[in-house]
Amino acid sequence: MTRQYFNQDTLDFLCQLSANNNREWFNDNKPRYEKLVRAPALAFIEDIAPALQLISPRF
Repeated sequence: MTRQYFNQDTLDFLCQLSANNNREWFNDNKPRYEKLVRAPALAFIEDIAPALQLISPRF
């Protein structure tokens, strides 16, 4: 079974960020960013790292 890292909530957040691209909005929504974008992105990187090591000795 494949793991899903990002979902519709992530896309909704990114659309809202695009419409509200300012520090105040981001700071008010930073917990959402951490949950919906940063944590899934770090999980994706962690999961793909072994495969990257196989194709790139510099990784």
